[in-house]
This record gives sequence, structure tokens and C-alpha cells, in this order.
Amino acid sequence: MVRPHRLLLFHVAARAALLSQGSTTAALGWWSPNSLTARLLVDGGAIGEAMLIAMSGLVCLGWLDVLVNDIMPERMKLTPLRANEHLGYMMLGGVFWVQAMGSTSTELPGAGVLLANYLMVGGVCCWYGWTSAMLGGRKQGNPNE
Repeated sequence: MVRPHRLLLFHVAARAALLSQGSTTAALGWWSPNSLTARLLVDGGAIGEAMLIAMSGLVCLGWLDVLVNDIMPERMKLTPLRANEHLGYMMLGGVFWVQAMGSTSTELPGAGVLLANYLMVGGVCCWYGWTSAMLGGRKQGNPNE
């Protein structure tokens, strides 16, 4: 049986999509001060800033995992990231859900769009982390890999 290239597998595409969403949210928070996301996170006080820092850290770890464990040659692996990636996506989903709660407490116009986005992406992040953990992830020989 011919196996597809590892970059064509579902889990790489799913993680890249979730990390792209997180990267966009973090970038808006840091570098676009007039965006709705930045106003929610930065003007939200200590909790908003903590969520921005947490999201930035989780996204950086996620992209490092994708780069080293999926794109680099097989001999170059970061085993702790690979073994615990499900926790990172569940935490990223939690950060999105905390941001969703924050978007309901603001009078900013368009906050409903952020609410829907954060709830949906947070749910997908948690679903991906949970299913990865239940299937044993890549550390125990996922048949999809």
C-alpha cells in the first residue's frame, strides 16, 4: 500500500489551520491597535493581556511542533512537543473561549462576530485535542500517519 506524504495527512492540515487562526488573532492583538481584537484583548486589562501572551506562546509552540515534527526529516524530532500536542490544542481552545467570554462583556460594535469566531475555533481546537488524545496521538502509532 502506498502511503501519502506526511504533509498531505489530515492532522497536519488541521493543525496548520488552527494555528493560522491563532496566529492571526495574536498578530491583530500585538500589531493592529485599532482592530476589534486588539481593543478587546489589550483594553481588556490584565486578563486580556494574559490571554494574548498565552495565545502567542501556544501558537509559537504549535508552529515549532509542525516545523520540526512534520516538516523536518524524521531523525529531527522534539518528542515532548509531539507527545503533548493534544494538551496545547486544548489549552488554545480554552484561550479562545476565554476571549469569547470577554467579547460578550464589551459594547464594541461587531463583538458578536468575534464571539462566533472564538466559540467555533475554540471548539474545533478542543475537539482536535480530545480526539488526538483518545486516538493515542502520533506517539503510539496513529494509523493515519
